[in-house]
Amino acid sequence: MKTIKFLLLKYHSQLMRRLEHALAALRDAVSSNNEARFHDITAQAINSGNATLLKEALNHGSDHEEFLVKALDNGSPEILACLLDAGLDINYRMPGYSGNPLTCASFFAKIPLIKFLLSRGADPNMANCGWGQYQLKPLAAPAEGWKRDADVAKVMEVLLNGGARWEESGALQMAAREGKLECVKVLLNWGVDVNEVVKKINEKSAVKLAELKGREDIVSILRANGAKE
Repeated sequence: MKTIKFLLLKYHSQLMRRLEHALAALRDAVSSNNEARFHDITAQAINSGNATLLKEALNHGSDHEEFLVKALDNGSPEILACLLDAGLDINYRMPGYSGNPLTCASFFAKIPLIKFLLSRGADPNMANCGWGQYQLKPLAAPAEGWKRDADVAKVMEVLLNGGARWEESGALQMAAREGKLECVKVLLNWGVDVNEVVKKINEKSAVKLAELKGREDIVSILRANGAKE
């Protein structure tokens, strides 16, 4: 036990020394007006999940919008909280991504971030959140792409429990188009209109998209719930 306690104290001491060194480097970059160095240290703080260092950088005027994408990629609610506490709009639409933080977190199926953003007041039904060629709301965003069906279904449950509405989201069409049966089941459990067509997502119905995907299992469950051509 003494050995373990000693090792923990040693590790903590090493972490504190590294933090002190990083803070000193940050202050040196500020005093010397070295913007490139300051930018690098701030990015390192986000990538390493160092909230203390990031807070110090933000206190010196670091652009919180510039580092939002890195914070979302890091996936740490504590890191994202630093940006929000520094004044970032939680529904900020990111240039080049055309989506807000919740849409992006949903697309990448980062459930801890999604829960955190919802707890801080993110709008789960924000209109005109774009992603690529689509105009996706947070509920439809996770269905697109490579992610596992079961993981996406969990994201949808979190969003729906957090106030997301399936109406005009196109989530069912996206789930059917991507062949995600578990997502379809989640939406059906929430009473989705199986015949709703959101044209900004696709002009075809969910059942038609499932047919084109060759997913007879999805076609069957949709028809059993009243889907028409």
